[in-house]
Amino acid sequence: YWILKLSSTGSILDQWGYGGVDDDFFEEIRVHTRKKAFWVAGTSHSNTGGNKVSGNFGNGDFWVFVIDHDGLKTIDNSYGSPQNDVCKDMEVSPEGAAIVAGFSSSGGGNKSTNTNGGEDYWIIKLDTNGTKFWDRNYGGVNNDSLQAIFIKCDRGLLVGGHSLSGISGDRTHFNRGVNDYWAFRLSIPTRPYFRASNICTGVPLNFYDESDVWPDTWAWDFDDPFSANNS
Repeated sequence: YWILKLSSTGSILDQWGYGGVDDDFFEEIRVHTRKKAFWVAGTSHSNTGGNKVSGNFGNGDFWVFVIDHDGLKTIDNSYGSPQNDVCKDMEVSPEGAAIVAGFSSSGGGNKSTNTNGGEDYWIIKLDTNGTKFWDRNYGGVNNDSLQAIFIKCDRGLLVGGHSLSGISGDRTHFNRGVNDYWAFRLSIPTRPYFRASNICTGVPLNFYDESDVWPDTWAWDFDDPFSANNS
């Protein structure tokens, strides 16, 4: 991966290289809103070596890491199966978590699902520390290659790519001949989590939303029907 920091006029202010001893292909860089840093994602064919810390599961893997404004790499993780896995896109949700997407040819490694046949769309949700929260694959019996994702305003995902499959697996439409565009919408599993400050009589009680979702509003029910401020 070759990453450059440019001035507003295009002059190079700084630059960094990241990789192992084999081919590594940069794909996306996004702002990590929680850590004031950057998520970086692509496809790596390298094992541990060079300045790549995570290993390789076989052929290409998704390789995801975080860098600060000085190019210092912190989080460094590989996600993949024994066959070829190709990263094509990444989005970052408002709480700073990364959603990494591409296509995969097999199950195994640290991939929790197998393919429906050939290549399938593969989408991974990472928390703000780079730990895998969930991963899913979508496809029919032939090759299906994800190309792009987009976060919707309702927290779901739009997913698009091309597909050789007919009605099979997750595909519900006939194939119109060779490769077709295949697009769909996803709802996203969420994990609400709220932390409260220490509870002391006469001191305001503060609640902190540390969820991996970004709610529009909050509603509280303190389960005390006799209180004047129950909700």
